[in-house]
Amino acid sequence: CSKYVLFSSFNHEYLKLINKYNKKYAIAVLDENIKREKLLSYLKDLNAQTYNINKELVDENLIRKLKKEGIETLVYTINDKKIIDKLFKKGVKGVFTDYPYAWFKN
Repeated sequence: CSKYVLFSSFNHEYLKLINKYNKKYAIAVLDENIKREKLLSYLKDLNAQTYNINKELVDENLIRKLKKEGIETLVYTINDKKIIDKLFKKGVKGVFTDYPYAWFKN
């Protein structure tokens, strides 16, 4: 069951508790407008598989650095296809959108 579960939260204390009891679950750290010092070690301490951020925090160097360490970056909530395309070119793994059907329009 744990391979199908992903816990994601802005409340990182909850993520710490999940790790304390079972490190098998995937963890996605949500951040909004927070530039953290020592981000990589912070995410590793939380056992994060993904770092989910808003577009204001997107930084190509950071995305590359995290990817090298096995942590993917996802961006929320983007509803403009042009912006989504730019984010993928910068190396993000995925985006959250309210309009996924826009990808299938000609």
